[in-house]
Amino acid sequence: MMKKFHKIVKRLKKKIKSAVKKSKVKKQKKQEKNVINESSKIAIKIPFIGSKVKPKQFEIITPDGIDIKLNFYENKNSKKGLILLPMLGKTKESMDSLAQSFYKAGYNCVAVDYRGHGGSELNWQSFRSKDFANMVYDAKAAKDFLKAHKVNSIGVIGASIGANIALNFLTMDSEVKTAIAISPGIDYRGVKVDYSIPYIKVPVLIFTSKGDNYSFVSTQHIQKLCSSPNLCIDVVEGDGHGMELLSNPKTRKHVMKKMQKWIEMFV
Repeated sequence: MMKKFHKIVKRLKKKIKSAVKKSKVKKQKKQEKNVINESSKIAIKIPFIGSKVKPKQFEIITPDGIDIKLNFYENKNSKKGLILLPMLGKTKESMDSLAQSFYKAGYNCVAVDYRGHGGSELNWQSFRSKDFANMVYDAKAAKDFLKAHKVNSIGVIGASIGANIALNFLTMDSEVKTAIAISPGIDYRGVKVDYSIPYIKVPVLIFTSKGDNYSFVSTQHIQKLCSSPNLCIDVVEGDGHGMELLSNPKTRKHVMKKMQKWIEMFV
């Protein structure tokens, strides 16, 4: 009887040992699976982080002989391009987020350091009205740069004083397909749009906010003057001005979505 009992105990120990071993193997496999899953998540994230394109920097000469700097987000598979015009006192780098978004959507982008800004020649703080008005030649130089890189369908986006430059540029160059003006004004530092607006024929999208009084009133005046059959004015909530409409979480999604649709239609 005792021998039989010992045999039963021995068998039970083996079964328990085997069950424990299987449990450990199962647990180890589960841990390995979790590690693989976590690795997959990381692998998905890394390319997204690393997908931000680094722009190439160029120095070019404007039609009136001023050296300016550009950031070029080159999309070699596309013949479409955008000129990005910053706010007063801001550099080409302030347009990076916008450039990255449109680059990923398939566009070549050129962000401009106006004369007197960033790495470009002169100092804007000593400018007179005429000097500011001449910044339209910086947009012209950027457009010629894109054309030299075989980009033949071009739009322009500007914020604040850049919005005014964009609108004036439309009357200087008939090849530009459209403009998006973010918070334009009738007169920013001598960059006036009331003379050029009646001659604009291409599609124009304007953003302004209810609380940005000068731009809001200016936009109403622009609407009366503009003869373009495709003028669209979008008034958003708040008091954001210029690129603030794209940095504010409350307005960014709406503004960006509408901009992308507009560019897709006309460029």
